[in-house]
Amino acid sequence: MRQARPVTAIAPYVARHVENVVAFPLSPISCGSGSLRVNNINNPLKSNTRKYLEFVALCLLAIAIIWWFGRKLNWSEVRHSVSHANPYLLGLAVLLISVAYVFRAARWGALLAPLTTASLKNLFVATTVGFGAVFLVGRAGEVVRPVVLPMREPRVRPAASFVTIMIERIYDSIAVVVFFAVNLLWFRPPVIAAGNLMRIRAVGIGLLVVAAAGVFGLTQFRKRSEGAVAGLKTLLERRRFIPAAITTAILSILEQLAKALRVLVDARELAVTVGWTAMVWFAIAFANMFVLRAFGLRVGITETGVAKETAAAISIVLGLVDFGPAVIIGFLYLIRGDVNLAQLRSLTSADAVEHAVEDEPITDELFRQPNLGATAIKD
Repeated sequence: MRQARPVTAIAPYVARHVENVVAFPLSPISCGSGSLRVNNINNPLKSNTRKYLEFVALCLLAIAIIWWFGRKLNWSEVRHSVSHANPYLLGLAVLLISVAYVFRAARWGALLAPLTTASLKNLFVATTVGFGAVFLVGRAGEVVRPVVLPMREPRVRPAASFVTIMIERIYDSIAVVVFFAVNLLWFRPPVIAAGNLMRIRAVGIGLLVVAAAGVFGLTQFRKRSEGAVAGLKTLLERRRFIPAAITTAILSILEQLAKALRVLVDARELAVTVGWTAMVWFAIAFANMFVLRAFGLRVGITETGVAKETAAAISIVLGLVDFGPAVIIGFLYLIRGDVNLAQLRSLTSADAVEHAVEDEPITDELFRQPNLGATAIKD
C-alpha cells in the first residue's frame, strides 16, 4: 500500500500554488490572491444593491429640493419665459460653452506639461465626459475626469491627473474672485441696498488677499518641496498607526503637486495657463450674458431685478447651456466606444478612487466584475 506523504513533503507544492484562485463569491468564505480587493469579492450583490439604494435616495432628495424651492413658483410663467427666449442667442451661448470646453482641455494640457504630455483629443474626451457626469450624478462625478484621462493616456499617472485638477480649481477660484472684484468697481446696487456696498467691497478685497496669499504659499512650497516632502515622509513612517497606503498616497500627490506647480514659477508656463484661464472664463461670461439677453435682459456688469419666474427660467436654461454640450458630446463618445460605459460606472467606486489616489495604474482588471456563479481554478 502506498504511504501518505507527510505534511512537510507537500509544503513546497502548496507554496508554488499559493496564487491559485478558487473563489466562491456568494459563499461566506472565499480564497484567492491577496492582491485582490476584498470589498469587491465578499458580497458584490450587496455592494451593488447599496449603490442603487444610494442613487435612489439621492434622486428622491433632489426631487424634494426642487419641490421645496419651486413650490411657490408659477410654472406656467416659467414655461412662457423659456418659450419666448431668443433661440439664436441661446444657440450662440451653447457654441461659446462648447468652445470653452476646448479651452479647458488645452489648459489642462498646459497644466500637465511639467509632468507629462497628453493629446488634446484625449483631454477633450475626459473633460466632456467628466462634466457630463457631474451634471448627471452630481459632485460624485468629479472623480470621472481625472480617472478617465489616465485610462486613455497611459503616459499620465493618476496622481498627476488629480493634482492638475486641483491646480485647475485654484486657477478657476482666482478667476472668479478677480471677476467679482472687478465687477464691484462698476457695481450699482438698488437704492435700498446701497448701504451694503462698502461691506460687499470689503468682502471682495478680502477674497483677493486670500487668493494672493494662497498663490504665494504654493510658490513657497514649490521652492522648498524636496525638503518638505522628505520631512513629511520621515514623520509619517514613524507613525506606525498610519497605513502604508495612506502614506504612499499623500507623498505621491505632494510630489506630483510640487512638479506641477512649476507653472506658477515659470514665466512662460504661467502666461500660457493664465491666458487659457482668461479665455475659458471670458467664453463662459459672454455665454451667460447671451443667455440673459435671450430673455430680454439688457444687462452687462450692472445689477438689475427680474421676476422670480423669469429668474427660475434663466437658471434652468443656464444649467442646460453650461452642461448640455458636455452631456451630448460625452454621450457621443460613449456610443462610439471611446469610453466604456461599464468602466464609467465603476469610476465612481471607492476602489477606482483608491487606485488613482495611490497612484496605481488604472487597468481593465479594476473594472472586471466577478463571475458570481463560477469557480475558477488556475493550475
